[in-house]
Amino acid sequence: MGARQQGAALLVMLAIIVLGISYLLVSRVNTASGFAAIDRERNGQLLNQAKQALIGHVAHIAAQQTEANPGRVPCPEAPGNFGTANEGIAAGNCTLPAVGRLPWRTLGLDKLVDASGEPLWYVVSPGWALSNSTTPPLTTFINSNSAGGLTVDAAASDSVALIIAPGPAFTVSAAGACAAWSQVRPTSGTPDRRNYLECENAAAATFVTRGPSGSFNDQLVRVTTADLLPAIEAAIAHRIERDIAPQLRQVYTAASGWERSPGVALPAGTSLFPFAAAFSDPEASADPDPDPLRPDRSVYQGAAGTYAGLAPLARHVPGSIAWINPATASVTLLGGQPFSVVSSVDCTASTATVLRCDIVYAVAPIIAVDVDAANIGTGFRQAPGIQSNLVITPGLGNASGTLSNSLRPDGSARVRITLTTSLVGLLGSFTVQLTLNAAEHPVIDDLATANAWYLRNEWHKLSLYAVSQGFAPASAGACGGANPACLTIQDARYPAATRHAILLLAGRTLSSIGQTRPNSTLANYLEGENVLPLDETFRRGAASRTINDRVVAVAP
Repeated sequence: MGARQQGAALLVMLAIIVLGISYLLVSRVNTASGFAAIDRERNGQLLNQAKQALIGHVAHIAAQQTEANPGRVPCPEAPGNFGTANEGIAAGNCTLPAVGRLPWRTLGLDKLVDASGEPLWYVVSPGWALSNSTTPPLTTFINSNSAGGLTVDAAASDSVALIIAPGPAFTVSAAGACAAWSQVRPTSGTPDRRNYLECENAAAATFVTRGPSGSFNDQLVRVTTADLLPAIEAAIAHRIERDIAPQLRQVYTAASGWERSPGVALPAGTSLFPFAAAFSDPEASADPDPDPLRPDRSVYQGAAGTYAGLAPLARHVPGSIAWINPATASVTLLGGQPFSVVSSVDCTASTATVLRCDIVYAVAPIIAVDVDAANIGTGFRQAPGIQSNLVITPGLGNASGTLSNSLRPDGSARVRITLTTSLVGLLGSFTVQLTLNAAEHPVIDDLATANAWYLRNEWHKLSLYAVSQGFAPASAGACGGANPACLTIQDARYPAATRHAILLLAGRTLSSIGQTRPNSTLANYLEGENVLPLDETFRRGAASRTINDRVVAVAP
């Protein structure tokens, strides 16, 4: 009986010991798991902080007036800055995709370290940072249609950048794509990514968010176009309103050599605007001047009577700007002395670019020679008649002349030469010659202006344009009331129905409403009220799943 009781007591003690050991083991596992979860949560907060700083930095730089590559993201920390006083400063350019340490100082951050005490690492997609390639030299091509170029977890993603918490150093076991490697973390020299990252992240141009146990401890956050583009688009809209719109307002004004009609001045402070180009696929046209630094714009030629569509930013296409029937230019008597007459006119020696008229007169008349130049009011052009191009060759008498320019309803421009003759006896003669000025306005010259970024990055392909009929070519320069309607922007910043011309910046494609690009349907670029531009009412929408257009008032 006593032996049985002793055996039972031993079994109870053994059970207590087993339970105690189990408790210790389980509690240790739970504690380790708890610490791991805490570390991952801390890293997640840190990665998100770095992500928001990166987005803010990109938007801030994009909005700067001197930034030639708005939207670019910084390269990783320059390798030579590791362990120096310049640690955390981004390289000026890099081979893409680029992998290196996060340029925390460039982003305006403290030196962020993960739960293991390691600084964050960083990956940049091709197309989103300044490449060290020289073709083309140090430029980006970023707009709302740009896509991320990183492959993550064996699939093409829309990731522009990755930010990585590398975790503690350990000996990586070979498994699948993971190469065996014993990580060592030096404090100087050029950092080797294999000492911080594992598996594909350590060597390849593709990246992973997970890996085999014992071979992988990286923790990643993605920065996608959906994260970056709303901030970039806001900066671009600001730059268009601040930098581009004022230039557009200076093209067709009295100060730049324009009248409302021959002899009729434009109202003080008034700007007219060209006709729009009919909307079509912004990518569809053939480039008459193929050049990687001068993107295709032939589809952006305005059309008479079109008040909403693509912005009329076409470059000069050879032959599209020419004198219209110069051999039959209109020559009329404006006044002069009693019995003044124009005896004969011969303009048959004229060409498409040079007006030449031989004129014989009697009793010193004042003469008007009118000639029209095609396709001036269908884009942003300089005045076709400039005084320095006017040559008057005396014959039997002398004449002096002045020029005026005015837009016509058909999109041409009328140039009037007003000639005052002198009396030599009763008869006189002279030859008047005017060479057509076909120069494009600097606002659309993508090579010679400070705003080349706008055209080189092809934001014009996402810029829709509308002009009030009251401010289109040959208009009175007034809208509202008894005049044609003004444009309306449904935004508290703008008084209703007072706009003369606007640009709408189409945001990124909204897959939530089925948009695809490139496309010839306006609803794939604009949303809501803006898809019906002929009603002269436009809406600026905060970025959302259903509308992300940004409206810029060009004038007033």
